[in-house]
Amino acid sequence: MGSFKFGFDLPVENEVSSFSKNNESHIDDSRETSNRHSDNDSKDGKMPLSLINMNTFLSTMKGQPQSWNYSEIILQKGIGTKESIHMSTCSYKSLKRITHSEQPFYADNDADKEIKHISLMAQQNTDIIPGKYEGGLKVWECSIDLCNYLHEQICEMKSNNLHSLDTSEMVDNDVQIALSSGGYTVELGCGHALPGCLVLKEAMETYRTASECGNESSPVVLFTDYNSFVLRDVTLPNILLNITEKENTNEVLNRLKSVTGLVAGDWMELSSRLCDTSLGTTCTLPEDGRFDLILAAETTYTSSSAKDTALWLYNHLKVGSGVGLVATKRYYFGVGGGSDAFRKASVSHGLKLDLLREYNDGNSNIRDLWRVRL
Repeated sequence: MGSFKFGFDLPVENEVSSFSKNNESHIDDSRETSNRHSDNDSKDGKMPLSLINMNTFLSTMKGQPQSWNYSEIILQKGIGTKESIHMSTCSYKSLKRITHSEQPFYADNDADKEIKHISLMAQQNTDIIPGKYEGGLKVWECSIDLCNYLHEQICEMKSNNLHSLDTSEMVDNDVQIALSSGGYTVELGCGHALPGCLVLKEAMETYRTASECGNESSPVVLFTDYNSFVLRDVTLPNILLNITEKENTNEVLNRLKSVTGLVAGDWMELSSRLCDTSLGTTCTLPEDGRFDLILAAETTYTSSSAKDTALWLYNHLKVGSGVGLVATKRYYFGVGGGSDAFRKASVSHGLKLDLLREYNDGNSNIRDLWRVRL
């Protein structure tokens, strides 16, 4: 079983403050390098689907979230566009992410030895273990691009009071329907899940407001990653860090179980089971398996993963109203993925694409943010 380490790590300017004992404040943006595994690498089968039981993990939590080691990522406006964006109505301007050394949940002593081995290798700066680990312990650069755009959309929604609109009325806002009562969001290959955490912060507020009005139909955010230990070690900790800042932790945790789910394993297996009531999430999932908002950052790094991303969007976007937001590098050199591969795969399924943002500093790989509709 081979492993891969990309050749360089580049800092991202908007992660400016660190609360980590080990000063882990960098973000990796190197998925375009040629030693990423190619589509021809053999794999030892697909990762089986598994549901992450939040009750089990929360019962083993070490201390309160705000006592953990974390770094803070500052959100920015207007990145990748020349437009003037008004954001004064937003009360938060940053996201927190756990440091790799923290591991705030006790692992099961009886867990499979192979999973433990993969987790250990991943923690030791191994970026990819083909068919075993897909880079979920790193914060990839395009995920920050996606966070910045989501932040703009949420602020626009608040300034225009779009929460009050009937969801049957189409508006030019990419998150409004997903964050209304009964809305559904999923983040594919979430890893640190910062885009999903940003949406979840708003979903939790909608849930509280809906509950006070006697409406239990809250927005739901589903997080998916290839590896269960990624969901345990970084996804769930980041969720807790970003939603327990000001409120009673126990109250938030009880609310959380109704608005989110975490599923590990192969995407296509999840795709085939989304309408299966035996999936067992504590939150409700869309009966038809289609979502109002699908988020994906750097999931298009090979030609096959670009095709899988497009197929997932085709199978699970709500027809007409659903929005997919895909953040990707324009090229992933040597492995065949990127914007062109994703665009071609999307067009073959009849998906409608709009290039929302282009990030080009003249020095590094160009990054794109695509809106996808069905």
